[in-house]
Amino acid sequence: MTDLSEKLKELEEKTNRIIAVCSDLKNKTRLLEEENQRLKQIINKQNRFSEQTDNRGKTKEAYKAFIDTNKEKIKTKQIINEMMREIDECLLLLDK
Repeated sequence: MTDLSEKLKELEEKTNRIIAVCSDLKNKTRLLEEENQRLKQIINKQNRFSEQTDNRGKTKEAYKAFIDTNKEKIKTKQIINEMMREIDECLLLLDK
């Protein structure tokens, strides 16, 4: 009987250790899941920031292209105006 009771006691101790290990693993899993959620939130926040930064860069590029186009238009208009003045001067000279 004592041999059986010793074996049962030993089995109970092992079972208690296994339960304790499982409990620790459960706690560690919960903590890891919480950390994982925090990291996902940080990554999402960084991704949104990156998208905003990219959009700002694209907006700046578009604005610069728009400004460059406007500068070219203004330059073209100036050239046309100069040509018109020259044509007017030639017409005046032809009329004389």
